[in-house]
Amino acid sequence: MQQSQQQTQMPIQVSIPSASINPDQMSSQAITSVTDVPNTLSSMQPVSQSMVQQNSIPSSGKMPHPTDPTANIGLPAGAQAMTLPNPEPTVLRDRKIIWAGRLEWREKMKSTGPPPIQVSRLLQCQLSSGLTDPVINASNWPTDLIMQLIPQFLLNSSQLTPLFKKSRQVGFHFNSDNLEALCNLYKVMQTGFAGCVHFPSSSQCEVRVLLLLFSSKRKAFIGLIPNDQTAFVNEIRNAVYAHKVKQQKIQGAPGSQPVKQVTPQQQQQLLGPSQAKKSRPGDQGQSTGGNNLPAEILQMDPYSIQLYQKCLEEKEEADYSLRVIVIGQTEVGKTTLTRNLLRLPRIIPPESARSTDGVDIHYSFVNLHDNDWNTVGTDMQHAGQSLNARLIQSLKSTTSNERAEPKIDGESSDQTSLTSEDGSFSAGEFDNDTPVGDLVLETVKNLVMSQKVPSGDFDYTKLGELSVWDFAGQFVFYTTHHTFLTHRAVYLLVTRLDQNINDTVDNDQCFLDATGCKKMKIKDFVSYWMNSVHLYSGAAEHLPPVILVGTHLDKVEGDIEKKNKSYFEDIKKYLLETPTSCHLIDRDYTVSDPPDELELESLRQKIVELASQQTYWGEKIPAKWITLEKALMEKKIEGVNIMSYDNVVKLDENTGVPIDDEEKLDLFLRFQHAKGNMIYFSEGCLRNHIVLNPQWLIDAFKCIITARQFCIKNPSLVDHWEALNLSGKLYLGMVDAIFRREDRFCEHKGHILGLMERLHIISHHVGNTDDDKSDTSEKEFYFVPSLLKDNVTECKMETYVKGTNRTPYLCYVFKNNFLPTAVFHRLVAACLSKYSVAKQGKQFLIFCGCGIFDLNGGLTRLVVTFYDNIIQIGLFRFSREKCAPETSTCVLVRQFVTETLERVLGRYHMNLPFTLHLKCGKSPLLSHEGLLSVKAVQSGDQDVACHDHEKESHIISRRCLLQLWFPDQVSATDTNEEVDQCTSGNNFGQPGAIPNEKLRRISTKIGKEFKALACHLGLIEAEIDQIQSDHPHNTKEQIYQILVSWTQKSGPQATEQCLREAFRNSGINVEILSEPEISSPFL
Repeated sequence: MQQSQQQTQMPIQVSIPSASINPDQMSSQAITSVTDVPNTLSSMQPVSQSMVQQNSIPSSGKMPHPTDPTANIGLPAGAQAMTLPNPEPTVLRDRKIIWAGRLEWREKMKSTGPPPIQVSRLLQCQLSSGLTDPVINASNWPTDLIMQLIPQFLLNSSQLTPLFKKSRQVGFHFNSDNLEALCNLYKVMQTGFAGCVHFPSSSQCEVRVLLLLFSSKRKAFIGLIPNDQTAFVNEIRNAVYAHKVKQQKIQGAPGSQPVKQVTPQQQQQLLGPSQAKKSRPGDQGQSTGGNNLPAEILQMDPYSIQLYQKCLEEKEEADYSLRVIVIGQTEVGKTTLTRNLLRLPRIIPPESARSTDGVDIHYSFVNLHDNDWNTVGTDMQHAGQSLNARLIQSLKSTTSNERAEPKIDGESSDQTSLTSEDGSFSAGEFDNDTPVGDLVLETVKNLVMSQKVPSGDFDYTKLGELSVWDFAGQFVFYTTHHTFLTHRAVYLLVTRLDQNINDTVDNDQCFLDATGCKKMKIKDFVSYWMNSVHLYSGAAEHLPPVILVGTHLDKVEGDIEKKNKSYFEDIKKYLLETPTSCHLIDRDYTVSDPPDELELESLRQKIVELASQQTYWGEKIPAKWITLEKALMEKKIEGVNIMSYDNVVKLDENTGVPIDDEEKLDLFLRFQHAKGNMIYFSEGCLRNHIVLNPQWLIDAFKCIITARQFCIKNPSLVDHWEALNLSGKLYLGMVDAIFRREDRFCEHKGHILGLMERLHIISHHVGNTDDDKSDTSEKEFYFVPSLLKDNVTECKMETYVKGTNRTPYLCYVFKNNFLPTAVFHRLVAACLSKYSVAKQGKQFLIFCGCGIFDLNGGLTRLVVTFYDNIIQIGLFRFSREKCAPETSTCVLVRQFVTETLERVLGRYHMNLPFTLHLKCGKSPLLSHEGLLSVKAVQSGDQDVACHDHEKESHIISRRCLLQLWFPDQVSATDTNEEVDQCTSGNNFGQPGAIPNEKLRRISTKIGKEFKALACHLGLIEAEIDQIQSDHPHNTKEQIYQILVSWTQKSGPQATEQCLREAFRNSGINVEILSEPEISSPFL
């Protein structure tokens, strides 16, 4: 009792600025922020005279004493005796009660000693909406809502403000049974707090969160429901996380727990602005970047960012690495240019006539002092020597406890050398009385024993790492190219000076979309590559830089200078009206055969100059990572292309300065993967191996799709080759035969196929079999979406969905009139992993730019098409009663496609926004006609006119456009008997239980967030403790039992959609649910 009297209220341990938002600032216009609550909320005031007397707050604005009969706030008369569960809406004077239940929250109470005491608060309440307000369907809302208190000023961020526009509004009316809790809620709201009311993932409702505010002027509690729930949840989490980190910086608190994904821009604001211009190593008195963290790290979750910063605290090193990517159409001289830049010997015919297949990667160095390319003896061994020198330089500064950057210009501050004149190790230079000295001693011994740092012409401490990626120009490789395109590169776009940009390229067939084979002009290839580079521009649209290089100068006739100038001007004019033109630098380069060394040297210098101006130049990396990077590089030099995870751990332990932490090692590998240095996925069975050399995987794919000569000479493979070349079907028997002649791939065939499937280059579906073949290797096959060449006409497509009722086509329209084929191919691969390919007779209905899939046992067909910059999806239902497709199926398909596209764009860091449109039913499928913005249709309240047709305009019902794809946007009064019949059918995608095999697979991919997941799934602490007690030494089994317990407890409500929401709320990657089990029999 004594302790209770000493407690004072402390809602949240945060500092509140004096200028917090005021919910009283209202206007009659649409909501643009939380300070702009409309005057329509005046209707939340009491609806009868008795209610005014009973429920108002005194005009003084002070909270009534708990014993005062006027203490009830905003509670309609007669509403104290509430019935649960949710009643039918009760109509008041101009409002109706739409929900009744309990609101719960926790407050931290100060006490005489730590830790603070958490007190739970609970209030009975009702929610009301205006009779003329948009319909809010609260029938599925849970009876218990959980609220989290947050400072109101966090809601006024530039990211959150737009999300409050046109928010739906509800009134909160509280019962007076618990006046203490009501008083506390009032006081908290008066001191600058708002409430985030969460809806559990198990509830089948569209609302995930609403915002609770208190208006002292109107004496009412106000609820705002943002329309874009997903964006609001993400941004509010980001705002809270950013505030916590800011508070921790002030208070010196330890790192917070991971939360949902934060955008790179927000992370940059959080961690401090990067320098606008990077200093060069050797510049006296200048820093090389301060908080210049790699973009790949900033795009990870907040916990990974904090972990990276902890690694930097141990010791950091500036990274100067440069990637040059050579792009352009086929047979323009990209490989010759690459070899000339690297001073490699000329390839003699007939090899010189052979085009590059896939990607060829070359490694070299750049002298950071004079930008010279040190290309003598170029190979990966130089990379190991450079890493060796960087490590020694880093460790030297570690022994003297220095945090300064290594100097390059002038004399080093540390005059003691690590090696004697003959390159051997001298132990007398270390203070062995300190642990650091012992560590350095052991590490440098290991380094010198494995590979001495040469004392010849190269000073490897002054070298930056250089890699040149020579991309194949054939269209067939364009899908795989996007796996390796990146913002951290200087691009060379190569064209031939002796050709006209309007010339047609006859030596390459392009299969872009559902229209089938196309002949592209030179300028089309230029545009394609410029758009591809632009995808990786990020916030700075002019980056990465692109240099135009014209080859075959020696074949230009007449006035060479004039023709060259005209040629480059034609390209720039063509690109002038596009956003991609900003990537081009102000100088162009020409190359002849034999090359002019002065021109090549100028180009080399320009490349390094451009790289030194990029944000990634000089970014910080943990010094300990250099040791493992070097060790892995040595393995790569030895010809080791792939290593098991366990062997990487052992390799790290033997470096002398090991990372020695599983989380940090995983972060290192994910960072190397994001940079394109290696291929590593941290989930499932793919985690067991790391591809050290990306070119090895490229070569594996290349040897499959270029095996024509091998296959046509083998009678048993001729049909397989034709199936691959035309229908995109890759039979396991063909893979076996090809890999048997390639020892470097044969042993790891299962992992290679698993990686290709994970990268959505191929897609294996157990149902994809040829029933007339008995041998498994002859029967099972993969689809390779990028190799589909058969196209389907609209007339032919009509025969596949004849007699059905359909939805309007939902269209994803991508910005800048550009969509790389790689995005659509990955969407098709994801659909292949989730749905069965439709069949008509024996024919699989999957084509170039189009896929048709069976849903709901074949009663519904999903059509996914690609035209120009538009992806279109439509659902077709076979029904005797001519019913429209089920609303639930439409919503789930829309969510799956949208999430897949967002995941693909996010995984490859593509800057490629899209908008949603609905297509008029009278418009051709493969056209831009009849596109109606979903946003415009949703915001209006009238029917829509379509004027896109040449002959006539016509009216389209707003309800017909929205009712299937966006049912929450259609008023209940708008629905008719036909829609009721449609929505009463089977709910595809929402089975009563998820198979145990899938739960087992999911459980293996969940990490330390499993306790948070259990809470979001509705398990109480006692249940979680019991599961942990039953399986004390098996975390994976604990996770599996938690999932099983949830399904048993929730019954039919335990759907994949609920699990997806719980994943989001727990900060777990939802890709785990979308990614299929790697079904290759070789894994």
